[in-house]
Amino acid sequence: MDKNDILLQHEQLHFDIMELTIRKLRKRVYELDGILSETRFQEIINLAESEFNLQSDNYDKETLFGTDIKQQLFWENKIARELKELEKYKLSKFICVSGKK
Repeated sequence: MDKNDILLQHEQLHFDIMELTIRKLRKRVYELDGILSETRFQEIINLAESEFNLQSDNYDKETLFGTDIKQQLFWENKIARELKELEKYKLSKFICVSGKK
């Protein structure tokens, strides 16, 4: 595997981490019966953004930006497992209704 393949594989997992974050966000909204205020929705979005940044930073540090192959494989398995656990939130659709016109 050359450097470009390693880099692409590493960056793909950042995308997967974002998908995982979105599924967690959908799960939170679903648990609130999909009904929440615009303020509460923004709070959940901000929390999801913070979680993504933290997990993505940890991923970069622990894998040495994809150069530690053992850690890279660990993270790939970890994220794949978490994505599978949240599979039912993959295609959820939500509508955010604002009181503003």
